[in-house]
Amino acid sequence: MAKTKELDGKVYWVDAEGSLKPETSISPADKKKEELVDAVFEYVAETKTKLETFKYWTQEVVATYVEKQAKKAKVAGWKGNIRIINYDGTKRICVSKKERMDFNEKLQFAKAKFDEWIIKRTEGADEVLAELVQKAFEVDKEGEINRSFLFRLLRYSISDPDFKKAQELLKQSMQTSGTKEYILFQEKDEHGEWKTITLDFAAL
Repeated sequence: MAKTKELDGKVYWVDAEGSLKPETSISPADKKKEELVDAVFEYVAETKTKLETFKYWTQEVVATYVEKQAKKAKVAGWKGNIRIINYDGTKRICVSKKERMDFNEKLQFAKAKFDEWIIKRTEGADEVLAELVQKAFEVDKEGEINRSFLFRLLRYSISDPDFKKAQELLKQSMQTSGTKEYILFQEKDEHGEWKTITLDFAAL
């Protein structure tokens, strides 16, 4: 429904710039377009609610099932990935849990130490490694750093005390900020290959 205001007994539509347009000046085409968008978005809201309800219901029933099985097996719960497969092996529910990683203020200390190491070894520093250090701490337009580059820095085995200190500071900067759960639904096709049933609107 278009945003409207009533002034002196007349109805005005609010346009994208916040200006008021008399309802009598709105073309039939624009009114039809407004009805179309409203109708689609009403269905979008309903579908979103159904998907959220389905997601939470699935998480609850899967967690209940796994907890019961864990109790039967006399183990203290579960952590990580799990697959629940039906009797004939044609359908399965895949649940994975991934920890979200954030970085504290020691990330900047690590960068300073890496930079210090590069400056000290101007002549003997590995150019590829120096470039990796630079890229690892670059921030993209979303304000995020390239985590894969940071993890690559930790894989280097260099005896230099400054480099080792920089790696240690990098490790100390990492902290878990939470866990996100992912659920996939898969079934076998006519060739016996697992195919994911997508609930991603863009992929349908």
